[in-house]
Order: sequence, then C-alpha cells, then structure tokens
Amino acid sequence: MKKATIPFMKSTRNPKKRSGRKNKLVPKRTSPTVLQALELIPNQITFLRLLLLFPLWYTALFNYRTSFVFFFLLAGATDILDGYLARKLNQVTHFGAAFDSLVDNLIGLSMVFWAYLWLPELIQDHLVLIIWIFILLAVNLSLQLWTYHRFLPLHLYSGKLELILIYLFFAHAVLYGYSNLFLSICVIVGVVTLIEEIIITLQRRTMHEGTKTVFH
Repeated sequence: MKKATIPFMKSTRNPKKRSGRKNKLVPKRTSPTVLQALELIPNQITFLRLLLLFPLWYTALFNYRTSFVFFFLLAGATDILDGYLARKLNQVTHFGAAFDSLVDNLIGLSMVFWAYLWLPELIQDHLVLIIWIFILLAVNLSLQLWTYHRFLPLHLYSGKLELILIYLFFAHAVLYGYSNLFLSICVIVGVVTLIEEIIITLQRRTMHEGTKTVFH
C-alpha cells in the first residue's frame, strides 16, 4: 500500500482509555481530502493527464492526427513522470495510486474508440486476439476482487514496459498504420504482465500495492 506523506491528525477524547483521573488524548488519523491530495506534485501531473483527454478526443473526432499524437505522447510522458516523482519526492499515496489507475483506465477505454475511428482494420484483423486478452484481463480483475474484495492498482515493471510500448505503438499506428511486429511485442509483454498479476494474486493472501515483480 502507498503511504500518505501528508499526515492529517486530530485529537479526540477517548472515554475508554483513562490514566488516573484524566482522559488521554488519542490521535486519530484522518484521510486527506481530494483538494489536499491534489496539493502533491505527482497528483497534479496525473490530473493534467486527465485534462489531456479533452484535446485528445477533440483531435481524434476532427481527424487532427499530428496534434493527437502530440497530446497522446504528452499523456504518456506524464504517466511515467508522476510515478517517478512520487517515489523521488516521497509523495506516494493511496489516493495517488488509485487516481493514476483511474486515469489510465479512462485513456485505455478511450483508445478502443480511437482505434475504431482510425484503425478499424486493427480490430477486424485481430478481433479474436483482442477478445482473448479481454478475457484474461477479466480473469485477473475477478481474482483480485474475489481475493482482496477490491481492485488493486498494481504497478509492475512489466506493466510499465507494456505502458510505454502501447503509447509508442498507438502513436506510430495513427501516423503510419500499425505494424504486426510491434503489435506482437505489445501483446507478448501485455500477456506476461497479466499472467504475472494473476500469479501474484494466487500466491498472496495480502497484497502490497508497491509490488514490482512476481519475485518481490
């Protein structure tokens, strides 16, 4: 789990714990609000990536491919930068991990529609493969939900590599058409990531969201 680096504490009177005639003041941890969480630089960068969805959709719908690729690669850069700064500045938080995963999922879902607009042949030629990947993803998420009663924003090394490959592949495909070799590399790394997450979920009854590999 990611530790919040901004402590939000308040003192409350605990009637059950007494020392002589005086009640002890027991500190109670409270969760930061969204505005307080957004004071952290990594979360601000993640928020910027969320805002980039607007120009991305605009340039996609009006077929501005070069502008789309610029905003798309910028979104990819922020995806790498927010995690790096979170660790570098010791600003890793529960909110940041969940927020990062939420924005990534929104971009990933949007990419399905962008591919339908610009790369329909990619979907038509590889529909069966895409279905199997979604099945594997559904199995992974179902196991997480069954085991931990929630979805985990895991950030494995293989997942980070897959993320970089997807951004580069999609940007190249929008400008020049998709490459089967590039696609195969993305699929292999993506399947390895999903299998690694499934193995981790099956092996561990408790999960640390900072897990980087199946061996860590």
